[in-house]
Amino acid sequence: MKRRVQNYRRRRDERGMASMEAAIVLTAFMVFIVIVIAAGRVSDARTAVQTAAGAGARAASLERSAGAARSAASDVAAASLNNDSVACNPTVSTSTGGFSVRVGRPAEVSTTVRCTVSLGDLLVPGLPGSVSMSATQTSVLDRYRER
Repeated sequence: MKRRVQNYRRRRDERGMASMEAAIVLTAFMVFIVIVIAAGRVSDARTAVQTAAGAGARAASLERSAGAARSAASDVAAASLNNDSVACNPTVSTSTGGFSVRVGRPAEVSTTVRCTVSLGDLLVPGLPGSVSMSATQTSVLDRYRER
C-alpha cells in the first residue's frame, strides 16, 4: 500500500512537465524558423547583387565613353537592386579600361557591386547584424564599334 502511495505522488509531482517541454521545443523551433528566414534573405540578396552587377556591366558595355559607362552601370545596378526589393546602399565600381583599347581588338568592362544587407531586425542572439556581399560581372565591348 505504501508503495502505491509513493508512485501516485511521483506521478502527481510531474504535472506541468509537458507544458514546460512544449515551451522548450517551441522556442527551439522558433529560433530554427528565424535562422531559415535569415538564410533565405541572404540568399535572395546575394542573387540580387549578382544580377545587379551583370545588368550594370551590360549597360556599361553599351555606352560610347568611359564616363557614360560608369554612370549607366551605377544607375542600372541601383535600379536592379531596387526592383528586387533589396534594402541596401550599393557601392558600384566599373572598370572601363576596355574603352582605351583600339577598335578591332577584344575589350571588356567589368562592374562590381557591393552591398550590406541588414539582419538586425530578426533579433536572434549570435546572428550578425548585417552581411556584406559583393559580385563582379564582365561584359564584352563590341570589337568593331567606335569607342
